[in-house]
Amino acid sequence: MDDVNILASHINALKTKTENIAKVLQQNGAHLSSFISITDRHIKNLVQGIKSNADYITMVATSFNSKLLNLENSFTNISEILINQVNQATTLKTKFNKLESAVESLLEGKLTSCFVPKQVLSEVIANIRKSKVCV
Repeated sequence: MDDVNILASHINALKTKTENIAKVLQQNGAHLSSFISITDRHIKNLVQGIKSNADYITMVATSFNSKLLNLENSFTNISEILINQVNQATTLKTKFNKLESAVESLLEGKLTSCFVPKQVLSEVIANIRKSKVCV
């Protein structure tokens, strides 16, 4: 009977150890499940943050591109205005130079077409010649 008692004692010890191992495995399973749930939430938050950042970066890039296009258009418009102003200044300078030359010629006693159109001068000269011929 001693053998049966020893065997029963071993079986009871194995049963206790098995129950303890089952409890530990159950606790570890619960901890692992909790860890996985928390990690899953963190990863979902991380993915959401990355998506939000990507959306914001896309919005900033689109806005920047739009503003850059507006700036390019503004530069084009300003360039056209400057070119027109330079052309007008050149035209005015040319006219001023012609007027200055005409005034200098007038001071020398010469009449230029700047003050009297060529057609009128030609008609006057023709009339003078006709009057000389008639006299």
